[in-house]
Amino acid sequence: MYACTVSPRRSVERAREWSVDSGVRRTRLWKLVAKASERIGFRRRQEGRLSLESLGLIYGTDKATHIRNGRSYCDIYEDYLRARRGRRFTLLELGVRHGVSLRMWNAYFRRASVIGLDVDPGAADRAPDFQVYVGSQDDADLLRRIADEHPSLEIVVDDASHMNPLTFASFETLFPRLPSGGLYIIEDLAPGAYGPDWPGAEAANVDGAWGTAWPGHEYGPDVSLLDNRQADIEAFRNRLAYDCDLGPWDESVSGEVAFVHVWPSLLIVGRT
Repeated sequence: MYACTVSPRRSVERAREWSVDSGVRRTRLWKLVAKASERIGFRRRQEGRLSLESLGLIYGTDKATHIRNGRSYCDIYEDYLRARRGRRFTLLELGVRHGVSLRMWNAYFRRASVIGLDVDPGAADRAPDFQVYVGSQDDADLLRRIADEHPSLEIVVDDASHMNPLTFASFETLFPRLPSGGLYIIEDLAPGAYGPDWPGAEAANVDGAWGTAWPGHEYGPDVSLLDNRQADIEAFRNRLAYDCDLGPWDESVSGEVAFVHVWPSLLIVGRT
């Protein structure tokens, strides 16, 4: 029978070597962690200085590349959103798809809570860092639940179906839930939202694919871009403008509209 023995002195020496080696390893590890944290912090600080359009280009959203009359969506939004940049509130985007816009909003509003809704069940998997509700944008019960669960909801951005009936339904449910000073943004109102009854419809639909272009068709209600009508958009905008102008005097309207700003393909509505 053989016994392996180690002298006490050697044991102490080995313990010291292990301690030194482990200390070196720990030091190296913490240096790596610190370096990574520094990089993340630097990136966050840099993002905090960037414009919304710059962040949109970094994260790859078409809000930064959709340009009309020399201005992108992001460039226009900056005028409305800059003062909120350091505040705590909730922003809801209808229409998530790949989640790039959520990432842009999160980088711009570093203290805000950014959430989304999409009719495609796979959208939540494509934006795992965010709370993404799955359902149709005209589901009033779901929208009310979202508003109840996020009482700090202050901004809604509708980049979802672009189907007039669904767009209007979302607005009717969510806009009254916004606080004073809240913003409701509806994107891509033209030409798709104008439907086939405007003069440019035929030229915009030469391949006949216009009515089936929306990715949510696989999951959403049985509606088509061809169901949109220019007259409905005009009536919607006119009603909001009437509410804004005569709300204080006409008891038949809500008086909830502070302003209605019409931009190319955009509608931005402020809450009183």
